Amino acid sequence: MPAVALKGRLTIVLFLMPITLFYALVWLYPLILVFLQSFGVPTLSGKPEVEGYPTTEFYREFASSPRYLTALWFSFWNSLVAVLVSILVGYLLALVLFLYDFRGKRFISVLYKLPLFVPYLVAAFMWWVLLVPKGYVYEFLKALGVIGQGAQLVNDPLGIGIIVANTWMHIPFVALVSLGSLKLVDPSLVEAARVLGADMRRVLRHIYIPLTLPGILASLQLIFLSMFGGFSVAYILGASFPTYMSVTIYEDVVQRYLWSIGSVQAVIYLISALVITYTYSKISRKGLRRI
Repeated sequence: MPAVALKGRLTIVLFLMPITLFYALVWLYPLILVFLQSFGVPTLSGKPEVEGYPTTEFYREFASSPRYLTALWFSFWNSLVAVLVSILVGYLLALVLFLYDFRGKRFISVLYKLPLFVPYLVAAFMWWVLLVPKGYVYEFLKALGVIGQGAQLVNDPLGIGIIVANTWMHIPFVALVSLGSLKLVDPSLVEAARVLGADMRRVLRHIYIPLTLPGILASLQLIFLSMFGGFSVAYILGASFPTYMSVTIYEDVVQRYLWSIGSVQAVIYLISALVITYTYSKISRKGLRRI
């Protein structure tokens, strides 16, 4: 191998070594410990929870427990609903701000970004206060006839409060990504379409939406994973059952000191996120090819 090429490779290795060691220390090493603990190896708890480890006993417990399986399913569908609402509202907001000039536009442009500066825990308590009986939002919806007397919007089995809070937190992110994508669309394409007689509905369908779809799909994936693995909002606004799996991990590890079954859930969480990401990437790539 030429000396110049060898020197170049050595330089690349030296440059990548600090970041590689950093990720190995703060991400890979804890992940290995959690993986071993899920088989009963006492890496986190400091003492064995079962004799004869390693064992798959805790994985069998997870697979046979309605509590854990329900938590996994609840985490998935509840996050998916919140993501779809966030995408719809965020993209419509971006379209309005991009296409129209109106009085108060600057104020709305500042107002919708405020959730970006609110921590998740603060947002969870804020929506809990607003959505409980006698809360402002609760009473307003009841006055409009949207909900009836005794309706439950927080700590409910459907996770309505979780959906509302997660949607409110992530609409600004979707709107900002969508607004950036809309600004990158070549105005000459729109002008050509309008000259040829296309109305705004056709322009949206054939120009804006297809060209901004990659940004929409990217934001969908990022906010879904954020919600799917979230804890603060689900813990404050969720019911005692069903709960997000992040909450069952907290209860098992912190309250019951069941490190191994908590580690199993963490491993399942990670595998689920990887499977969802892979499936989503495959579907989105096929969809983009058809555009």
